[in-house]
Amino acid sequence: MSEKTKSIEKDPSRAGLLCTASLLAWAGMLLAFALLVSSPLKRYTSVKDRDVFLEHNAGAGVKPGELYYFEGPVARGREWQPKLAVFFNGTNTVLEVTAAEVNACIASMLRPPSRPPAAESSTIMIVPKMPNLFVDENEGIFFSLPTEVSIFGSHHKLVVCARGHFSPGSEVTFTMEALYLNNAAIPVLGGLADRVVATLLKGYSESAEFIAFRQAWAKVESAEVVADTIRLKLR
Repeated sequence: MSEKTKSIEKDPSRAGLLCTASLLAWAGMLLAFALLVSSPLKRYTSVKDRDVFLEHNAGAGVKPGELYYFEGPVARGREWQPKLAVFFNGTNTVLEVTAAEVNACIASMLRPPSRPPAAESSTIMIVPKMPNLFVDENEGIFFSLPTEVSIFGSHHKLVVCARGHFSPGSEVTFTMEALYLNNAAIPVLGGLADRVVATLLKGYSESAEFIAFRQAWAKVESAEVVADTIRLKLR
């Protein structure tokens, strides 16, 4: 046993101070995290919209609530349907899709999980809504997921946003650069962000449509963002 350890054991007041300081530090971090989660992300529908806002607020500094994400449009037509058929069945071809077409496809094929009617006041429930995609050649790829959280009967709404890019190589994946729960950042390193996303998407990932999409994605040889379009090269 070291002299330092013996000193702490012989001085209970010092050990108590260390314990209290540690508890206060953890409490402070939890409180800060809770405050950031309660502060919503600012939503933009275009890069131009964001730039105009930042220009008008230049020099004001970044404050809670001023972190932002991009929400992509949803196409009104059915142009995405033939492209989806190519994605599922095509080989040795290049497919170009816009975020608006992807969002229209998501809205048509996926159904958000419903809120369980029973035991709302005595459980913790997380109910994800409709996912949304935004792409820009310079800003990157944004996946946003409005989510309702019920904690022992208290209901809260937040936006989960992942920003990243497509990975190079033969197995193309979405590589997260940042993940936010409203204004609270979730560490990407160590796999915590991946586990959070997997938990939120569990209601979708077990559906037949999601499984079919994941299987078809294995054919993607490369993926890149050109302007506001995703270009996929299929094997």
